[in-house]
Amino acid sequence: MLLKTSNKNFIQGLKTGVCTFALASMLIAPLPSLAANENVPSIKDDAQVQQNTHDETVISTANIPLATYPASIKEAVRLIDQNKMEEAKTVLQTALNTLVITEAVIPLPVIRAREFLKEAETLSEKAERTPEDNQRLTALLDASRKEIEMAQALGYGTKKDFDTFYKELSLIEEKTSGGKSGSGFFESIKTSMTSMFDDSQHEDNAKTSTN
Repeated sequence: MLLKTSNKNFIQGLKTGVCTFALASMLIAPLPSLAANENVPSIKDDAQVQQNTHDETVISTANIPLATYPASIKEAVRLIDQNKMEEAKTVLQTALNTLVITEAVIPLPVIRAREFLKEAETLSEKAERTPEDNQRLTALLDASRKEIEMAQALGYGTKKDFDTFYKELSLIEEKTSGGKSGSGFFESIKTSMTSMFDDSQHEDNAKTSTN
């Protein structure tokens, strides 16, 4: 039996497991620029391809659905009153064997882009950057763009998330060009990346399984 629930107040944490789905190296190839093309299809639009093109870590947590126990006990008592002992045992056993599995998806391209941008932000605030610093800053921004292009191809976010990211990244490149420095350049781009995390979650991120 398989049921679904999204009520987080319904459950008590039991155990957590982590599984990483890495994108096959043969699939990691230079991507065309996606920022300027609004009609680029997401790999996740194709169900068959999607099965083999994840680049994410999924954290699965098993929980006990305590809120179901009173109803199960009440039903078991009703069955016992009717001398239906085996059915009452089945009801109680089903309740005891039921776990709610919740999943949280961590899109790895977004994680990598965030790390690149964290270092880039530190360099962007450096008042007197060396030529090597400027080269490093440019490389970090380029690397973050490539990771988000991969995230877009895999469907980790919405069009709005990616439009905001590319727009803000271009502004950062402009504000830091020629050795210019300052603070606060990365606030909006951080917001767009937070949205990517939220929009990457599975539609049904909680399910109840009965063994």
